[in-house]
Amino acid sequence: MWFFNSPKIIFGREAIDQLENPLYVTGTKALVVTDKDLVKLKMVDIVTTHLKAANIEYSIFDGALPDPPLPSVMEGAEACKKYKPDLIIALGGGSVIDTAKAIWILYESEEGFDITGLNPFITLPTGTKAKLIAIPTTSGTGAETTSAVVLTDDKTSLKLELLNKAAIPTIAIVDPIFVDKMPKKLTNSTGFDAISHCIENVCGKWHNIYSDGLASTALRLIFKYLPDAYLKSDPDAREAVHNAATIAGLSFGNAQVHLAHSIGHALGGVFHVPHGFAVGVALPYVMQYLILHDPGSVKVFADTAKTIGVAEWKDADNAAAAKFLKAVQDLQKKVEFPTKLTDLGITKQKLDDNMAKYIDLILQSGAISITPVDVTADLVKKILYCMVDGKKIDF
Repeated sequence: MWFFNSPKIIFGREAIDQLENPLYVTGTKALVVTDKDLVKLKMVDIVTTHLKAANIEYSIFDGALPDPPLPSVMEGAEACKKYKPDLIIALGGGSVIDTAKAIWILYESEEGFDITGLNPFITLPTGTKAKLIAIPTTSGTGAETTSAVVLTDDKTSLKLELLNKAAIPTIAIVDPIFVDKMPKKLTNSTGFDAISHCIENVCGKWHNIYSDGLASTALRLIFKYLPDAYLKSDPDAREAVHNAATIAGLSFGNAQVHLAHSIGHALGGVFHVPHGFAVGVALPYVMQYLILHDPGSVKVFADTAKTIGVAEWKDADNAAAAKFLKAVQDLQKKVEFPTKLTDLGITKQKLDDNMAKYIDLILQSGAISITPVDVTADLVKKILYCMVDGKKIDF
């Protein structure tokens, strides 16, 4: 038995117009959660124009920060409690949406609720005071569809991987207008975040037939369209990748991710590497290890490769899995993605200087429990040393 959870999703060009549709948006007072960059870029104006047309009063909280630290979340929650909206609108990338989710939960919960105690086994009353509308401005995190709330303990640098179905937004509006002019570094980094979501969840312990099918659809779209989105900023390719990222969010949101994300979260916490680059650089190394040591991963990699067209149906599983790995590595080259830690400015010396803290953060990650192989400090160290200069996994 398994459960599948999803928000109502409105997608395609002009989807943002539905903010004015009372069939879907019934509030009268909205708190728009965003960041200062999106205010400067006037993307917030696109949202507020529709709110004005719908006679919805609004206030803007633009204090969301990358890798949301707890103090910024608490600041937003206090602003929300003071304003008392019946709509919360998250406009931004994954960090903004996670901030808005946490604000929503704190607004709806009893006074004194500790957001760091969020877990899948408690019941929360989200939707009682307000609905949450998530509008992604990047194509990768899938946060607009998931129950995950990833925050950062600013005192320890630990990424808090919090889960509860009450954190799933009420509505996701997936409109490519917000990504048409996305910079190259955001295009390839968030694109590989979405790829990591798909590949990690199909071989994870929680994968299921629903998540597998969605992952294959998302991967097929990303492999086909990410190069043109990155190299040409083609609007049709942008739209395809934007939809694929949300489909990937539905996939991993119902199956979760594992070791590449644990490594990536620690990279972000210790070295402040942007999330998409952190998980994307780790992904091929984790894939290599799984192909060597986990027959189940070989089988699912082979099936996925054949389904999305990077391997032939006649290929043996090992050959198809190898083609899948090569397709990932080839796509990284096409979109000028970093392939080793030194590409991110992390030398072996820097890694050694921070190794104890780094290992500790990875082993505290709840995601490693979903990894299809046992994860130990020694294994993580070996993978990291291969990642430094791009050495092939051979152990």
